[in-house]
Amino acid sequence: MNSQKNLLIAALALITVATGVFAWQQHQRAQITVATASDHDALLQKLAAAERHAADLEARLAALQSAPGPETPPAPPTEAAIVERRSGPDRDQGPNNARRAEMMALMNNPEVIKLMSEQQKAGLDNRYAALFKQLNLSPAQLETFKNLLIEKQTAMRDVDMAARESGLNPRENRDELRKLVAEANAETDAAIIAAIGQDKFSQYQNYNATSRQRDTVDQLNNVMSYAASPMTDTQSQALVQILSQGSTAGTGNNNNGNPRGNFVMGGGGNFGGGGNTTITDAMITQAQSVLSSAQLKVLQDQQASQQNAQKLRELMRPQSQARRTN
Repeated sequence: MNSQKNLLIAALALITVATGVFAWQQHQRAQITVATASDHDALLQKLAAAERHAADLEARLAALQSAPGPETPPAPPTEAAIVERRSGPDRDQGPNNARRAEMMALMNNPEVIKLMSEQQKAGLDNRYAALFKQLNLSPAQLETFKNLLIEKQTAMRDVDMAARESGLNPRENRDELRKLVAEANAETDAAIIAAIGQDKFSQYQNYNATSRQRDTVDQLNNVMSYAASPMTDTQSQALVQILSQGSTAGTGNNNNGNPRGNFVMGGGGNFGGGGNTTITDAMITQAQSVLSSAQLKVLQDQQASQQNAQKLRELMRPQSQARRTN
């Protein structure tokens, strides 16, 4: 009987966490949404329903944890009970719980949510500016897309906070919480598809998958700015795809024999800087149809620099191993 009770407690706890994460996500969307008034009202209705369900599950969980045997679960809480649960005193006592309650109250502050959202959006511009330009979204779509990207970034934090509120230990329940994070991300991905469409969502996925290749192209473009002529956006995107396809078709990773996965620009004794895409002969052959002769020479020079750096590492490796054994 105890083992069944423990399993039921764990199951209810995980369901409570999942419901709490959903409620928190809907709360964030309601605070920062730029949608119409009817959409805003619909979000608030979803939030209230999720909070009622979370409160009901928490009450059931508390009853199971304290009861010696099977217990009839209490009735669902009223709206007043939900408000009291969110703004009233802590369920548990102690400095850690008090600090956690203060942090939860702060994270529910609309002004704090808005300021954090603006800070995170500034970070998104640094990372996704090229993608935003490529997608050419309307202002409303772009704002919604940014809000959902922030939601994806904070999924782990939201699950962790909900787990602690439900009494789960994140370390002991790592696999279950990782699954909840994946489910939260899947829900956000579905919202992104609804906001910008499947085709543009696929472009977003490709943008994330080719981040290392884009770093390489950016560094090559810096050299081309004085050694040749900068690449156009079309050339840059084409070269990113060439580097990405070449890396995938090689050894199954992007290092292609380079043990540290480093892309050495210039070769001036720096074996660890820059990007991390190894330039191959096949990539240079494909790039001939994309780059000018002067631009192609920059790519060839960087391949030669990588090869020289690799040879130097191989020559120095025996000495490094000897020093470690002494």
